[in-house]
Amino acid sequence: MRKPQLLQRITRPSMLDRSFLRALLLVGLISGTGLAQADGLFAQSKPRFLPAHEAFVLDAMALEADAIEVRWSIAPGYYLYQHRLAIEAVQPADLALDWRAPPGRKFTDEHFGPVEIYQQQLSLPVALSTSATTVTLKIQYQGCAEAGLCYPPQERHLTVDLPARP
Repeated sequence: MRKPQLLQRITRPSMLDRSFLRALLLVGLISGTGLAQADGLFAQSKPRFLPAHEAFVLDAMALEADAIEVRWSIAPGYYLYQHRLAIEAVQPADLALDWRAPPGRKFTDEHFGPVEIYQQQLSLPVALSTSATTVTLKIQYQGCAEAGLCYPPQERHLTVDLPARP
């Protein structure tokens, strides 16, 4: 008994069917490679974020025996929040500090609402009331990348040698 034409074609592919299957397989391989390459291109376009200590480079220096300047160099595309700045004395424990953050740029943040931020750099003069020749400060801050990453609050301890009083 002879098989119907359609059934015969399915069970024993002709040369034309084999060529079609090979072409289909080749297109699948090429497009799969193309997708992998496209994925690699998209992966390269994802933003790469700096570590917090590189995005917000912190330094402090003595201006006088009773004044320190705390400075941040802020990388392009990053910013610090004014309301997340804090400076406290660690050593000597009885050190009195007086500082005020300067006005920043007004900004509406999706998490904090209306805030003030700093970009590029920030310098904070800190007045001291001590006879010590060395002070250690605890400095807290938080910032974000404009590309969408907000860093957790940062805390650093900086020790500054003060010049001798006249």
